[in-house]
Amino acid sequence: IISLVYTPIMLQRLGESEFGVYQAVLPIISYLNLLSFGLGSAYVRYYSRFRAAGDKKGCAKLNGMFLTTYLFLGALVLVIGFGLSYCDDEIALAEKLLRIMTVNAALTFPISVFESHVTINEQYLFQKIVAMGKQVLNPLIMIPLLIIGYGSVTLTIVSLIFTILSGILNIGYCLRKLQMPFAFHGYDFRLLREMFGFTVYVFIGIVVDNVN
Repeated sequence: IISLVYTPIMLQRLGESEFGVYQAVLPIISYLNLLSFGLGSAYVRYYSRFRAAGDKKGCAKLNGMFLTTYLFLGALVLVIGFGLSYCDDEIALAEKLLRIMTVNAALTFPISVFESHVTINEQYLFQKIVAMGKQVLNPLIMIPLLIIGYGSVTLTIVSLIFTILSGILNIGYCLRKLQMPFAFHGYDFRLLREMFGFTVYVFIGIVVDNVN
């Protein structure tokens, strides 16, 4: 229902040209997200394994390892995304959109660690409430702003704000409610190599989806 109502309004208010630029930037961000290498699925698998074995230190170490990895990958997304935004000086709007969406994409990397932790602990009600709130409130806020005359830059900024807010909710829930442990010493590169062996097939699937 949201898509059927929201998309025509967005197309009408932005116009074909600006809407086209907005849609053209989205695939670039989709390709930047490939830098996650499908590691999210590995986190769920390996954390569940450590927890089943009662290895609390292993769980804490894995959390710290993944957060460090995703912070690094998020920073890499920022560097690449901002670098690409200088490709064409004639498209000022695309440059702005790409930069804002790049920040959004970079933030989703470390936030995904906490979202995955919520999934592992089977807190589906909280997870779905946050997801639905983000999906429903975003267009409810944007439709009046589009009608007033705001454009695609505002749309991407609002989306970034929702990413930050949902991230804060997930981080707060994990730290306070789930008592998510962290240990940042002794980064386990051997375990990381093992995980890449597991996620390579997930990564290939993501690449195929993007190519399609």
